[in-house]
Amino acid sequence: MMNPTRIPKKNIIRAAVDINFTDHVRRYVNTEGILIRDSERWIQYILYLSFKDNENRVIDVGEFLFTGFSNPVDKKAMLATARKIVRASDERYDCPRQTSVGYVPVFLDRHSTGTVLHECFTHLLSSHYMLGQVDDVSVTFNELNFGQVVAPKELSIIANPRLGTTWGDNLYTHDFEGVPARKTPLIIDGKVVGSIADRHGRTALDNILTEDQRKIAKILPGHSRMEIVFENDCEGDMEAHADVRGCHIPSPRLSVFDIRWSNPISNRELYSKFLDEIRKSKHKYGIRIEGGGGEIRISEGVLSVYPEIAYRVDQNGDEEPTKLFMLNMNPLAVLQNIQGISNSRMFVPDLCGGESGEILGGEIVGCGLIRRASISYLDTEKLTARPMPNNFD
Repeated sequence: MMNPTRIPKKNIIRAAVDINFTDHVRRYVNTEGILIRDSERWIQYILYLSFKDNENRVIDVGEFLFTGFSNPVDKKAMLATARKIVRASDERYDCPRQTSVGYVPVFLDRHSTGTVLHECFTHLLSSHYMLGQVDDVSVTFNELNFGQVVAPKELSIIANPRLGTTWGDNLYTHDFEGVPARKTPLIIDGKVVGSIADRHGRTALDNILTEDQRKIAKILPGHSRMEIVFENDCEGDMEAHADVRGCHIPSPRLSVFDIRWSNPISNRELYSKFLDEIRKSKHKYGIRIEGGGGEIRISEGVLSVYPEIAYRVDQNGDEEPTKLFMLNMNPLAVLQNIQGISNSRMFVPDLCGGESGEILGGEIVGCGLIRRASISYLDTEKLTARPMPNNFD
């Protein structure tokens, strides 16, 4: 049996495990006459604890687990996750809140590293946003960025829907335009070389690129995706989905990001570099983050990350729990301040929201280090409105 939390019972709002099943099979023929059968079959477990801290502020701590239908979640993993949530909640019941603001070093676990890089590229390198085909126009990347260095030369990112996940051998084999799933380089050696595109986006971008840019750019269709919405998914509120009528309009979206650092080091060595950055920083402390959700305000060029679990770390490596803050930065500033990604790469599932609905993908990534990240305190209203739980976009 798990030990009960030390949070007073009257302060607990909800403690639960929600289970969502997705079982979609798509069968159709594309314009080339290819008979396509694709499927999405996975189970999502959402474990979370929502409570009021000792000053009556609402705190949420949660985490996702994903499995396939044929490999249900390991009971030990479920219990370990539940214990982690209880322990983190106990720490945050009466720990100090983060009140100072400024730029500090930040050490990210795999989930939060995936979240940061997801927000930097998933929407901003979509052909829809680069071309201004939707209401939000990307002020971070456009066609002029192809061939430009935007990140450390050690960083490369490849979008590859055919990489295996924790619930299957492929994320998908064909997109929603019937185009075969394609491995597409986005960032190579820190340079923008590709875009997440559909058929129209590929053609439109190709028409405006210079001859030199076309030699560099890898713009391939095969990334058009959408969420399928059924009436019973909407909990009786079909009016809110009146423009959907069973599905969204597909758009270029997330698949699996293969995130690589050319000279990776171990987690221990990366954490040692983190402590070195703390000693050199003005504030003499840094932040270590486990999990969290994020959002990108595309037309403003602002990336925000809301940590799930965080610790304030001094220059000796001593840690204390902290809460109620967020990272708030320009995406290019984030990229330019990445100091390394560890060699402990694993697949991290990722739910992504967008104009074509909520879809599932992920990142293959290690832990990360940002030399200077802007932190600001978070009020209760913002906290209760943020995406929850872990790694929700």
